[in-house]
Amino acid sequence: MSAERTGFLTTCAQLGINAWATDRRAIEHYISDEAAKRVFGETYRALAPFEERGACRPVWAKADSWRAAREMTEADLMGTDVGRFLAGL
Repeated sequence: MSAERTGFLTTCAQLGINAWATDRRAIEHYISDEAAKRVFGETYRALAPFEERGACRPVWAKADSWRAAREMTEADLMGTDVGRFLAGL
């Protein structure tokens, strides 16, 4: 983990903020294929973990990621670090 991410988490802990850094870094890497297709259309697909956004064509606007995230289920996330974090809240 980078020094910047470690420093951020340390500062949050010192302030009593329950924070964590995702394994895949960007929330777009957690969006399921089904959610992407349902929201953006059948020509879209989910990003692979750590895949660059531009490598996946067509690509949705980062500002629209919330639309696909809204369509996801608890089961979509529970096998990921995001799901484990949410379960611990």
